[in-house]
Amino acid sequence: MSKHRSFHSLVATQFLTVFNDNLFKQSVLLIAVSHAAVFPEMQSWTQALFSAPFFIFAAFAGELADRHSKRNIIIACKYIEALIMLVAAVCFYLQSNTALLIVVALMGTQSAFLGPAKYGAIRDYRNGDKLAHANGVFQAFVLFGILLGTGSAGHLASDNLWLLGIAMAVVAVLGGRVAAKMRHVEPHSVTNDRPSKINPLSKLVNGFNYAKQFSGLRSALVGHAAFWLCGSWMLLAWNEFLIVREDGTSIVALSKGAWSLGLASLSVFMGLGAYICGRLLKQQLHKTVPLIGGLGMAVGLSCCGLYGDSELSIWLSLSLASFFSGFYLIPLRCFVQHTSPANYLGSLLGLSQMLDFGFILVASLIRPLLLELEVDANLLLICAAAVMVVSCLGLSKGLPQRLNLSRV
Repeated sequence: MSKHRSFHSLVATQFLTVFNDNLFKQSVLLIAVSHAAVFPEMQSWTQALFSAPFFIFAAFAGELADRHSKRNIIIACKYIEALIMLVAAVCFYLQSNTALLIVVALMGTQSAFLGPAKYGAIRDYRNGDKLAHANGVFQAFVLFGILLGTGSAGHLASDNLWLLGIAMAVVAVLGGRVAAKMRHVEPHSVTNDRPSKINPLSKLVNGFNYAKQFSGLRSALVGHAAFWLCGSWMLLAWNEFLIVREDGTSIVALSKGAWSLGLASLSVFMGLGAYICGRLLKQQLHKTVPLIGGLGMAVGLSCCGLYGDSELSIWLSLSLASFFSGFYLIPLRCFVQHTSPANYLGSLLGLSQMLDFGFILVASLIRPLLLELEVDANLLLICAAAVMVVSCLGLSKGLPQRLNLSRV
């Protein structure tokens, strides 16, 4: 199979993966909103338990992606996902929140092993001056999956949620079948003196020391992770707008299903920004692009924090932030993929994923503490805007002025 058709199969597999991830996670988060009065930390626990496996396993998974066929890893992960979704169906049927949180952790573990393989495979099939466009297309379909997955949550009664588990298992099997159509690419040679051990802290330190050899790579890795911290807070805030306050009112009076559709619609703007950015970035990657994206996100988040007192004002502000997120993420992802040497690409992408979800984990653990300090959803978004500004300052100093993407 040609690299072009293999890339299309990779994109389709990723779309189905993201659809399942977001349908499952948003369904659990909406259950958490329903139980906010008795279990206010359930949203944060859901985010934390999904993120923790990435911090533990992502760097190890990156080494596996360097040593073994990325295609085979992707296929195996998809069939494991199908089994996990069948377990989720049982948990939905039993209506056990504790069991659902365990499944969230299992889903996070499977996704942690899948991540470095799928993002590393992009460079196997689309390299050089095609890399930015490929990332733009890839991210656009990621966000299309978020749109459909998130928007599909919240429409079934709790007694029928087990049907979602069955449907998601079928989608996972379909993803495995699509992934099998990708062209096999032999793994790049790696030195055999690197033992494959699950030790996240040592891998974090060693990975950072290795990334130091490449100008701007550490800044790009941290900047990419900062986005996911802010994205985590944005998701929590969005759902918290539904929570009924002590006076019996809530900022958002829509149903959970309708509000999930609103959250899903944000991915249209994210996908649009990612696609446009990918089209614009061809041979040169200039550092002003992610700075514009990050500051645009900060403006949108700040507007929602300050003026988000209705469904429309929240949606408009976060749509603006979502659009600019594409101009922030795509250049940083291209920078990591292009700068990393081929034989360490999976390891460095694993390090990136480890940092991304490490920051999400931190955001999730901090949220209950902020709730005790009476930091509501609006103030949380202002905190996210401040993080983006700090991240942009770091990128302005750490990234090189430009990167030539045409040089493979």
